[in-house]
Amino acid sequence: MTTRLAEQHDQVTVEVALDADDPLVRLRGLKVADQAVERWLAEAVGDARKTGVSWAAIGEALGVSRQGAWKLYNAELLNAMAASQERSGLTDQEAMDVAVSELRAMRAERRKRAAS
Repeated sequence: MTTRLAEQHDQVTVEVALDADDPLVRLRGLKVADQAVERWLAEAVGDARKTGVSWAAIGEALGVSRQGAWKLYNAELLNAMAASQERSGLTDQEAMDVAVSELRAMRAERRKRAAS
């Protein structure tokens, strides 16, 4: 049994085909699709920011506030900052500087892995 789920909006079409009868297999497949969409969302947010799109506009596109969009796509930064501060006793600004550096390194590594 194949079930197709499809949504279209503007110039984007998302389609998922579920070929499994077993509901657990379908759930695992949908989880993989969800992770792919989350990755694509993060990439699109990054692309938007690189071109100068504001957090307010990104939030509007995602149906959340400017602050909500920032929190959704900067959670890694906040987590890295908290971990750095906890390990080292750094000030807020020092922790932010270290966290930004660590986050840039993590993102560069992720891009490198994705390209290979």
